Amino acid sequence: MLKLKIVWWLLLCVFSLFLFACGGGGGGGEEMSEGTALPAAPMAGGAAHALFLKSDGTLWSSGANDSGQLGDGTTTGRETLAQVGSDNNWSRVASGYLSNLGLKSDGTLWAWGRNRSGFLGDGSTADILLPTQIGNDSDWATMDLKWSHAAAIKTDGSLWESKDTNGFVQVGSDHDWQRVAVGYDYTLALKTDGSLWAWGKNNFWQLGDGTSIERHDPVQIGAAKDWIDISAGFSHSMGLKSDGTLWGWGVNDFGQVGASGITNSPMQVGSDRDWAKAQAGYGHTLGLKKDGSLWAWGSNGFRQLADFQEKASLIPIQIGSATDWANIVAGEESCFAMKSDGSIWSWGFNNSGQLGLGTAGSKNVPVPIAAESTWNRIVAGPTHVVARQVDGSWWGWGKNNNAQLGDGTYLSRDFPSKLIDQSEWEKFALGQDFTCATKTDGTIWCWGYISAVDGVNITPRFVDDPVQVGTDSDWTLLTAGHGVPSYLLGIKTDGSLWAWGENYFGQLGIGNTLAESSPVQVGSDTDWTAIDAGYGHVLAIKSDGSLWSWGRNTDGELGLGSGLIDNTVPTQVGSDTDWSQCAGGDGFSVARKTDGTLWAWGTNNAGRLVTGTTYGSYLPVQIGTDSDWQGVSAGSSYVVAQKADGSLWHWGVPLYNVGTLNTDILGLSSPTRIGTALDWEAAEAGGQSYGIGLKTDGSLWSWGTNIWGQLGEGTAFVETPSQVHFP
Repeated sequence: MLKLKIVWWLLLCVFSLFLFACGGGGGGGEEMSEGTALPAAPMAGGAAHALFLKSDGTLWSSGANDSGQLGDGTTTGRETLAQVGSDNNWSRVASGYLSNLGLKSDGTLWAWGRNRSGFLGDGSTADILLPTQIGNDSDWATMDLKWSHAAAIKTDGSLWESKDTNGFVQVGSDHDWQRVAVGYDYTLALKTDGSLWAWGKNNFWQLGDGTSIERHDPVQIGAAKDWIDISAGFSHSMGLKSDGTLWGWGVNDFGQVGASGITNSPMQVGSDRDWAKAQAGYGHTLGLKKDGSLWAWGSNGFRQLADFQEKASLIPIQIGSATDWANIVAGEESCFAMKSDGSIWSWGFNNSGQLGLGTAGSKNVPVPIAAESTWNRIVAGPTHVVARQVDGSWWGWGKNNNAQLGDGTYLSRDFPSKLIDQSEWEKFALGQDFTCATKTDGTIWCWGYISAVDGVNITPRFVDDPVQVGTDSDWTLLTAGHGVPSYLLGIKTDGSLWAWGENYFGQLGIGNTLAESSPVQVGSDTDWTAIDAGYGHVLAIKSDGSLWSWGRNTDGELGLGSGLIDNTVPTQVGSDTDWSQCAGGDGFSVARKTDGTLWAWGTNNAGRLVTGTTYGSYLPVQIGTDSDWQGVSAGSSYVVAQKADGSLWHWGVPLYNVGTLNTDILGLSSPTRIGTALDWEAAEAGGQSYGIGLKTDGSLWSWGTNIWGQLGEGTAFVETPSQVHFP
């Protein structure tokens, strides 16, 4: 028993809503035990809800709750994880369509959720809203359930079933049962001698006895006695043998059996002999191999196969390339898997938040379930993002073909990846293919594909590790051009402004269009307080509140009353001295005044200026009449802004407009509210059409297009803000 507890502790360790960690757990590629079945996974999935066990014995749930299946005493669904009661002695869980069974460490059996036929075994037909003990026995060892049918095995090897208000009734008199799996009105079970037995409905050959005859008593399936694991889906079944071969039978309309031909008896899935586990869902199957690789086949209507398409597969296809998967669970159309480090990942159908990620919306790839309320800084670039957690660690995700993430690789990341250099970074500036940052000591460093921005030379080169720009240690602000060309501007502690990099449009502000390989002071003024670089032009604010611009002016983005002619030196925008924030996009600019009003100028393609017309403006024009704007950020053609009440708004061209899926090339021509939340603390528009937002609770959210993984949450695009997760 002690050894069993230690194994469980190692398997469950690390998974936590709060990302606690501990030792143990093998690395990727480690071979699993030969000829033995994996233990039950610490999670369970129903039709639209899921349960998760933590290593401290607490139980958590999320998803739909119309029959009380979340076990919180209500019938209100929930997209966020919440603890089920306060007990901390749960040891095992199983989920059916709208119901659950749970085992505690004292051997007692508990049930909750839908109970219309009385199959949960409490003697009634009323739904159970809180975990309720079934009987008084304390010798239960394992259990399973599906739609209206439950089965359990006791420590003495006896097998029991419940289908109505009569409760759990023993099946026969044998005491050598070791595993049980429940499908839709049928049951599979293994005996200690390795033989396989089945009974119940058989209209889809799910029993595997070569017939379609319904069986009211257990019948042995074949003569083999080397079965070690079983799983029952809606009407298809999977079995694992001790030699590592995998077998399937039953309904095969989506290819979920993994074999072709007449599937009224066990058919081998391919010829591989290295399977460790299989889990049958409604119309799909998950498989785990001994090398830790993850596989899926069958239905893909909700991206259960994690391949970004809806096409079903008749054969197993690998999910990603990771080889550190340790356990799996198939919900009805949702999927769950655990890695060797104990982290839990989910994907597939997520209409009610059953994936445990804090939001609804199906996921195309495995996404880690983890503690997210830990962020306090975000910086969005054209194709990658950098963010800081409250512990001071910096993380990056998105495009990384030039090592711009600084995580020691050239691999683009769908999820946050920790920067190798965890120096005391202070301010980040993200270019198209590079990253620069100031440290708390006032120095500047750059990495990635750098061209004239590292203070060394103008020749483009790849830099894996941060290189210092010059030797000065008095930098306080930093901004990078959003696209091509590559250039940087910085403000020093004395208020002086400096620029370097490429200079095609005069964006360095030094009176010419010559590139500079090291910082050059812009004029002689020392009263600069804010700065932002767009796509070839620059905006800056002085301590007196005046606004200045220079660089590209093709669309009037400098706000100087004319277009077409670039400007190579800072020039004041109008005569107002009440500007407090500025942001440059591609061909347009937006700025906020101290009275909370918002203004824009330049091109109005896709409604970027929100003027109500298709015409641009060479001078600042006010956006509406509101005077409660608190922050604004511009991508290439997309704007995100926050109001003082904590609401979040956007306009311009999000290719997948948040909440509307509006693919109109005209975009959003007026400020459109994103959801109803009033707890947004900061937000940034990145690239052409994505956004990153930080809430007051420290949680990080993203939306829009996701070509390079810059949303940090593993899907192709996101219509509504989705929480950013990390392993």
